[in-house]
Amino acid sequence: MLSIDKENILDICYKLNLDEGSTYQCKYYNDVFSSKLPENTKKSILAGVIYFVTQSNGLNISKKNINETTGVSAVTINKIYKKIINYPQFSHVCKRIKQPQFFDKDKGVMRFY
Repeated sequence: MLSIDKENILDICYKLNLDEGSTYQCKYYNDVFSSKLPENTKKSILAGVIYFVTQSNGLNISKKNINETTGVSAVTINKIYKKIINYPQFSHVCKRIKQPQFFDKDKGVMRFY
């Protein structure tokens, strides 16, 4: 079984060829949602967070890719993803993330609009 810690997150993001900014976002949102979704396993939350970040940043990484890397089913990834984008106290941030200017890859900085 995959245990989730900072090293595992880095390793999984590396295997998915995520850039440094997206990896940072995965670590950040995994920390946020691990405490907000206690009914889900840490591995499931991480898989959903990775899908959320990749979709938000317009990266071409599918649920199948995430499933093959984490072992979390596409159905579970989708359930967690929906919980993230519909989380009430977090919806204002999710709306900003959907904007294409969220992460400036050239400058390597996060931008919140």
